[in-house]
Amino acid sequence: MKLELDFESKSPFLPPITIPLNVSTFNKFKELEYIVLEKEKEILEKYVPFRENDSKEWLTNRQYSYNLLDYSEEYPVLVEFKKFIYESYIEYCNSIGAPVESVYSNCWANIIKNNGRTITAHAHAHAHIDAPLNHAYVSGNICINAVDTKTHYANPFLPQSSYGLKNIPGDLILFPSWVSHWVDENLSDTPRVSIAFDIITEHVYNLPRSVKNNFRKLQG
Repeated sequence: MKLELDFESKSPFLPPITIPLNVSTFNKFKELEYIVLEKEKEILEKYVPFRENDSKEWLTNRQYSYNLLDYSEEYPVLVEFKKFIYESYIEYCNSIGAPVESVYSNCWANIIKNNGRTITAHAHAHAHIDAPLNHAYVSGNICINAVDTKTHYANPFLPQSSYGLKNIPGDLILFPSWVSHWVDENLSDTPRVSIAFDIITEHVYNLPRSVKNNFRKLQG
C-alpha cells in the first residue's frame, strides 16, 4: 500500500515535498523474532563491530559483516521473507511508476533494549551501499516487536520536521534510501526487534564496492 508523507510549504523559498513509502504486512513476523533472538549471541561473537572500538553488545554495528538471509537453509521462513521483500519492492515501483529492475539486498537485525542505545538520525544512501550518492535507491525495515515506539522520517530540507509512524509488528516499510530516519528510545522492558535492509540495482552491485559480498540477489 502506498503511503505519502506530505511536507507542505508556506514559503516561495521552501520547496514542498512528498515522500512516497510502501507499507505491507508479513504475517510470520513472530518466526523472524525467534531467529533474531536466537542468533543474536552468535552474530555478536562471530563478527566484529564496524568500528572496532564500538560497543560489543550492539547488534546493529555488525550490519556490514553478514546477511540475515544467508540463514535461510536453517530457517526456511527467510526464503518466504526474501520473496516478500521482492514482491513489496515490485508493488512500490508500480505505485510510483518506476521500472522494476534486477535487484540485490543486504539484511541485518536490530535489537533495542530498555533505556539502551537507540538508532539515531541517519540515511542509508551515503554509506550503506558504498556507491555514489546519485545511485540512491530503496531501503526498508520491518518491525517485529515494539511497544509504544515510532520510526521518524524527516523532511530533507528541514530535518526537524518529520512524520512519526508507529512501529506495528509485521509492517514492512520501503522508503527512498536518501531519507533521514530514526527510532524512539525503548522505554519498555520488551526489547524492540526489527530487521532492516537496502535494495540496490544490478548496476550498483557491479560497481567496485567494498560491501558487495554483503548483498544477495532478490527474485527476478
